[in-house]
Amino acid sequence: MKLSAASRRMALLALCFGLLVPLGLSWPKESLAAASVSESAAQRTSQENAPAEVQSFAKGLIQSLSAQEAFASWRGSVASYDPLGPGTHAWLVSLAAGGKPVGYLIIAARPGGGLALAEYGAGPDPLYDPGRLTIEPGGKLEPLYGGPTLTQWRIVPPEDQSAAYLEASTGEALPDTDADWSKRSFGSSFFYHAVSSDAPEQPQPPVVTSAFFEPYDNLLWMTHKPLTAAINRLPNVLQTRKKLVFSSSGPARTYSQALPVTGYQQWTLSPKTAAPGASGALYIRSGTKESPRYILFDALAASGSFTDWTGK
Repeated sequence: MKLSAASRRMALLALCFGLLVPLGLSWPKESLAAASVSESAAQRTSQENAPAEVQSFAKGLIQSLSAQEAFASWRGSVASYDPLGPGTHAWLVSLAAGGKPVGYLIIAARPGGGLALAEYGAGPDPLYDPGRLTIEPGGKLEPLYGGPTLTQWRIVPPEDQSAAYLEASTGEALPDTDADWSKRSFGSSFFYHAVSSDAPEQPQPPVVTSAFFEPYDNLLWMTHKPLTAAINRLPNVLQTRKKLVFSSSGPARTYSQALPVTGYQQWTLSPKTAAPGASGALYIRSGTKESPRYILFDALAASGSFTDWTGK
């Protein structure tokens, strides 16, 4: 049997953890994207899912980022909102133009109050895209966010069958269960250095240090010791080394995940609101060539480590 690239990635992850993952889980061809509801009605329903402060914060972020060429596809886009489980600590903001996906944002509640930008991405293949999934009629679909390397779909088939967990970006089956998720806590404490609703920041143009690559094409990076890079040093590290690999870890995980690191985007605090010595937020560039993903550095640093890339 010939596995897809995504399946090969999940097989490697399973081998790293000594697990057997049922690859290639399929559902009857009834796509969620084919729901028979008008776009305007869907948008109205979606907006009811998010508080007004979430929508206001998202609007400002979209306006700031769409002014840059890297996010030009966001101009004139329509935003829809969905709560991200577990609980109601985060919201998924999906952007579409002409009925097609063009990007997303993930906004999270900060433990001390206010909102934070956890991550965002551009392109036609966003992190959470129900259009790449199929479920049984009557099945329920729930997006889950436990941090940047715990991005999943929870699918509950009809007739109260056990829920299945899929990796958000690929749709691949995961070994997770409801019991696994119940043991995890949402790591909201890492939003200290995030772009927040109470301290406006402006994005600088993204810095691209490398073309995209696949970490699983060469596994020698697994033999290297993790790098120790603080938020104020990582841009210099990337300028020198060009490519890094981020690998997830943690006792509550049932699988590992590796992400390519190919650049970054810095946000600057307004001189009027910045405290003396305060630095702006840093987001790490990952994802794919068509759909780059920008992830809060603190969120990654709290869930794994960075390693030198050893491939070509």
